[in-house]
Amino acid sequence: MRHLHTLVVFLWACVLFSLLWTGLASGHDQEEVTVLEEVQVLGERPIAASSNRIIPNKDILLQPQGRPADLLRLAPGLITLEHSGGAGKADQFLLRGFDADHGADLALHVDGMPINMRSHAHGQGYADINFIIPETIEEITVKKGPYHVEYGDFATAGAANYVTRESVPDTVLQAAGGSFNTQRYLFMTSPTHDRFRTLFAGEFYYTDGPYDFVNRNTRYNGLAKLTFEPSATSQLSVTFTQHYGSWNGSG
Repeated sequence: MRHLHTLVVFLWACVLFSLLWTGLASGHDQEEVTVLEEVQVLGERPIAASSNRIIPNKDILLQPQGRPADLLRLAPGLITLEHSGGAGKADQFLLRGFDADHGADLALHVDGMPINMRSHAHGQGYADINFIIPETIEEITVKKGPYHVEYGDFATAGAANYVTRESVPDTVLQAAGGSFNTQRYLFMTSPTHDRFRTLFAGEFYYTDGPYDFVNRNTRYNGLAKLTFEPSATSQLSVTFTQHYGSWNGSG
């Protein structure tokens, strides 16, 4: 009996010693805990609405280049289609449920210059942007929604403004080809970059298209742009563009 009593006392002593040792060890570990400084992550709320989108040059250059209007497909909810009757015509635009036809309900601008024609045999607001060379575009501002005052009366469904580049860092010479005898050649250069910035670009495009009666869509485009800064707060820009297109009707 005395041995049993001794064993119980010994066990209780071990338990108390373990608890005491654990407490000391825990207290020692807490002393080594490193307290990190508070980190704040701040973000600014965008001023523009979600219906506004800016398509940057880096996204434009990643796209396979064929029709200039195809760049607008980078804006969600905006669809461009090659209209029946030939590839050289103005595209058909669909935006947020609106059938904008060839631009009747979509205001299109290049460097702020309106492209929509007020009167045209094919329909009011006809906007042919096949003269644009995609690689010369710095960004595209797309605004979805009715009647943006700054874009005029054709902005019923929305508006888009192509902003051309002022210069390119390096001379570009490019050739590409594909199915249906598709060919495309591009040249861009900027002789000057400082206060006088110049940009010269030329494009040739040809395709027979996927038709039994070959399309023979041929397009020549040229662009020359001079940008001059007379002072730190003023800028003058002069742009010259040239376009030639011919094709056979697909129907």
